[in-house]
Amino acid sequence: MNRKGQFSVDLDHPYRLIFVPANDPTPRLPDGGIDLSQVTAVEIFGVEDTHE
Repeated sequence: MNRKGQFSVDLDHPYRLIFVPANDPTPRLPDGGIDLSQVTAVEIFGVEDTHE
């Protein structure tokens, strides 16, 4: 599965909360990465066991 641009945080093992920045436009660093210090909103994709 392509998770480019997605982030996740640990929940109760083995689950993770999957989300992406929801700012429009997505804040970017000069190298093209996401500027996490400027992200003010996220879109939650779901809770998943990413180890399957």
